[in-house]
Amino acid sequence: MKKAVSRMVRADSPHRRSAAPQGSSRSAIVAAAEMLFLERGFGGVSVDELAAAAGVARRTLYNHFDSKEQIFAEVMSRMSADLAQALPPAVETMGDVKTVLRLVAEAVLEFQTRADYRALVSIVIAEGKQFEWLRGEFAQLNDPYLERFARFLSFLTEGQILACANPDLAARQFIGLFNEALFWPTLMGQSVTLGRQEVIDEAIGMFLLRYQGRS
Repeated sequence: MKKAVSRMVRADSPHRRSAAPQGSSRSAIVAAAEMLFLERGFGGVSVDELAAAAGVARRTLYNHFDSKEQIFAEVMSRMSADLAQALPPAVETMGDVKTVLRLVAEAVLEFQTRADYRALVSIVIAEGKQFEWLRGEFAQLNDPYLERFARFLSFLTEGQILACANPDLAARQFIGLFNEALFWPTLMGQSVTLGRQEVIDEAIGMFLLRYQGRS
């Protein structure tokens, strides 16, 4: 996880943001695009429909963005910025390791209840094969909080509170423990009978059993 939040849309990506000036038209385009994309998917929305929904001319849209792909990447980038702010400020100072792990789990699960996030995941699943770049861009969506969480695990490892040889892997494993029990089944329309707190408790217990610090 070497990329900073601002590089969620890679500098060498064909869908990166253009250098067009910011303004109300750009904001209107992105807002309209988010609504249409999340409702109908990427392939189900045309540039003309985006311009009409934003109340701008097609030429104005192209003054701000080079392509529909670039507009979608902007929507993803803004959601990535939201996710980066999902964890409480200075969460790493808010208690012992169990308390912080619980705060991380609660924050991530709360973000994942957002309808726009779930709709975006559904789009990537449904259209990722047709539009392969979607999968690459989405893979970076979770980087901000994973990077921050991995840095926290690295700090705890340096202090011998935990023993994470690979903090990046450990961060992904922890998130995966409750994603598999709650997020993915819900997204797939399956019945979930497990309670959130039960899942979080078990995830923390398993994580600490594996990575508790050296004595």
